[in-house]
Amino acid sequence: MKRHKAVIVMGGSIGIGSSISRHLAAAGHRVVALGPAPERSEPSSPPGLLMVETDLLRVDTFAARMREAHEALGTVDVLVNALDDYSPTPLAETTPAAWSATLDYNLKSVFFSSQAVVPYMSDAGGMIINLSSARAYVAARDQVAYSAAKCGVAAMTRELATDLGRYGIKCDSLMLFADGADATLSQQTPSDADVCEAVSFLISEGSYQALDAFDYPLDGGLTVLLDRIDGGSPAPPDDSGGRVAVITGGSGGLGAASARIFARKGIRIALLDVLDEEGRAVAEEIREYGDAEYYHCDVASNTEITTTVDAIAQRFGRIDILYNAAAITSRKRTPEITEDDWDRFMDIDLKGPFYMARACAAHMRKTGGGRIVNFSSMLSTLSHGRHTLYGGAKEALNSMTRAMGAALKPDNIQVFSVLPAYVITPMIEFRLSDPEWIARNYRQSLSKVLLYPEHVTDVFDFLTTSETSATSGHKIYVDTGYLNFRYKLVPWDEPAVAEGVASHA
Repeated sequence: MKRHKAVIVMGGSIGIGSSISRHLAAAGHRVVALGPAPERSEPSSPPGLLMVETDLLRVDTFAARMREAHEALGTVDVLVNALDDYSPTPLAETTPAAWSATLDYNLKSVFFSSQAVVPYMSDAGGMIINLSSARAYVAARDQVAYSAAKCGVAAMTRELATDLGRYGIKCDSLMLFADGADATLSQQTPSDADVCEAVSFLISEGSYQALDAFDYPLDGGLTVLLDRIDGGSPAPPDDSGGRVAVITGGSGGLGAASARIFARKGIRIALLDVLDEEGRAVAEEIREYGDAEYYHCDVASNTEITTTVDAIAQRFGRIDILYNAAAITSRKRTPEITEDDWDRFMDIDLKGPFYMARACAAHMRKTGGGRIVNFSSMLSTLSHGRHTLYGGAKEALNSMTRAMGAALKPDNIQVFSVLPAYVITPMIEFRLSDPEWIARNYRQSLSKVLLYPEHVTDVFDFLTTSETSATSGHKIYVDTGYLNFRYKLVPWDEPAVAEGVASHA
């Protein structure tokens, strides 16, 4: 997608929608905000923002409003459904009219605005973003209708993504949390700035290939938290010394690709691997952009981890980011797996990330916090019988991430697990010679792409360098909609598929 977009924001004149409209316009996007006239005086509109008065419950008028917006913009790249009416009502006092009004505004209008924009995106593609809520997944009294509507939005977004993907239209939702901040992992309610930053990222080139049919969590960690975490948030991290990223598995694949992205942003890099020649070559390459060092470290060894992390802290003076990218895989079937196989696998893919996180967190505390990203896989959720070890270790890593997010919250350390689909790295590059594998992955990918490291590293970069602390402990699906779509094998005609493989391979 192009850098600056033509955007329609439903509900863009009021509440969070107004904040989103103004933020996008200030960033250079052209925005039409559809909604009622604001009840209070608003600051003057920034250049590129047009307000069009719209009754957000009159779905029969949406087609005309979209046509007017298209005429004003010349094209439509993005629709943001910022429709969110949060009105808690006790169950006994919920009237049929109140129930209908909540569902109509939060769910029905979202669907019909999405339907109305399709004719203006079906030729060139585009993106739809719907505001969901953590209340779709976490129960609270007095919010029955709201919870039902928002759960409907999340599920409907996945179905819209599946149905509209044939036109190149991506659909994601943004899962917010608006009350009870003391019950969240971050102990704060996501701010308007957090929401605007997330929307800006979701419509960027960095997320367009990698994210689809995804409910991006901006809920303060509410949906991964069992018990309240005591202790206030520490002061913001001290960034005066220049951030340092530790990347395991840094000699190639996603580790090396992430290192290159970070280095270009001025982040100093410590690469860890056991492939010494390749690791030194990557370190030498990224020294063109800044400070980098390679360290031999077998993450199966707690002793090597402790020694190496201490050496990194002494060399760079701090540690701010940890990427646990080192992993091994195996296609052995269950009867073939030995105890040595099991131990080696768990040492590298599960115990290694834990010991790395523990060692790096000790240094992150000294500078006020940090970010940890554990590289998981969609195979932690899906299975085809040949990844008993890999899938088991990666799902255990996902659960460990949730618990680690809670354990490290008092130290202002955020923790994520990222679940990529098949990314063409040296680990699976041999698959490019298998036409049947390529065809199957195109059929099962909603976005109809093969993922390469450059498609997904922008997502990882956002997780570790964004300003928000309203996300932690979550699983982030970087899978082109694979998880959502693989059971809906719609026979799309995609003649460009073979060309895409040839040009990128």
